[in-house]
Amino acid sequence: SEAFRSDQVPVGRVLVELVALRQPAAVRLQSLPHPGMKRVESWALAKTLDLQPGEIALDPFCGKGSFLLEGAMFWPQASFIGVDSSLEQLELAAANAAAAGVEVELRKGEASALPFEDASMDAVLTCPPFDRQFSAGPEGVAELYLQTFAEIARVLKQDQGRAALLVDNGTIDEVVGALSAARLEVT
Repeated sequence: SEAFRSDQVPVGRVLVELVALRQPAAVRLQSLPHPGMKRVESWALAKTLDLQPGEIALDPFCGKGSFLLEGAMFWPQASFIGVDSSLEQLELAAANAAAAGVEVELRKGEASALPFEDASMDAVLTCPPFDRQFSAGPEGVAELYLQTFAEIARVLKQDQGRAALLVDNGTIDEVVGALSAARLEVT
């Protein structure tokens, strides 16, 4: 092999390669059979929660399960539960979980009426609908967020509970208003 010479690199051009996401061999999955959110975004959202062994993380709008699956692959000591109102989305999430070789609990339900006891979740990770690809319902996005964030506040553990949300710039005012109404602290 030839030695690298610095005079071979054109002036003004630098090539830098960084490993943004280093995956253990056990979780190297090229793609999900039914992709939803991008994998790196899903991983990053799960990473922000700093999940610990034995903790329970909930996605009340789980769709195809991207956030849950990335979480379950990288933090297998935690438990992951997904809720969605669409049976079709839950079936796709189940197929994705099988392909990824992870176990997640999937339930049909409404994010605005979660089927869990008060203070039963350690963490929530989700991307609420923006009322584009998936409808926010007849009341609109603001009312959906008010109801859902009140439910998130109810099911989160009071002292250590935390949530990571991926939201759209177009709905940020509704998100902030609903978080404030639910008395969820934004950091």
